[in-house]
Amino acid sequence: GATAASATDTWRLNYARVLGDAVWLTPWQVARIVGTFDWPADRVEILSKLIPRLVDTSDLTGLESLAAAVGPDTWRGALLTLGYFHLVCPDNPTGCYSLNLSAPVDRMVAAWLREEAIAASRKLSGRCGWRNVRVDGAWVSENHISRGTMTTGSRALTAWRLPARGVLSFDHVGAPLPPLPPLPHTPKAQSSTLSASSLAYLEMILSSPPPYPPPAKVLAAAAAVAAAAVRGKAERAVAREERRRVAEIEASKARVQGKAVSAHVL
Repeated sequence: GATAASATDTWRLNYARVLGDAVWLTPWQVARIVGTFDWPADRVEILSKLIPRLVDTSDLTGLESLAAAVGPDTWRGALLTLGYFHLVCPDNPTGCYSLNLSAPVDRMVAAWLREEAIAASRKLSGRCGWRNVRVDGAWVSENHISRGTMTTGSRALTAWRLPARGVLSFDHVGAPLPPLPPLPHTPKAQSSTLSASSLAYLEMILSSPPPYPPPAKVLAAAAAVAAAAVRGKAERAVAREERRRVAEIEASKARVQGKAVSAHVL
């Protein structure tokens, strides 16, 4: 029973590790292998072992299909294990890069940054893209890749393919991040009234001698006290408004009477 299942899992893990050292795999094959494991830790371990054995880690279409097949938690866990997020920050990728195109994870980062630069350049032409593009220290001049600080935009990057090997260095200028949404406004008067009323009631209960009522009863009573406080506040506001209106009416009557007396005297 349990021993057989454990042995089977161990055997499959070892078999997948051997595959990762012996053969090249397609994204579909990796997804099938990872899908045979149930434990999240096993799935992350196997995926992080097999990603470097993909036929081409710059195949973003295949990578996207693999990520969808294994699920976001497994995919992110494998990228963390492989050190992907030490090489690039997906939320704000603008920066200087030096990537070894023979290293699978470096190549995957380069491919993703290339696609991100193409998309950003299409949105903000001339402002986003790659600058100072070099391979092994030499300027890249084919397919109209701009030298120096001139920005290489979407058209040139779309036509250009990543070399099979070499150290690719460049400055990535991505699209600016959107501003953070404002925090929702919470009326301070209402929240402070409720919390103060509830807190006062709870302190009263805790300062009284035992036995104490059940927690659910205490919370329900505290909520009732808070609601009563809100109703009392509303009632006091209505009463103040009523007194103000009565005062205005009395003042108006007094002014009319004053005018009548003045006219009679005259």
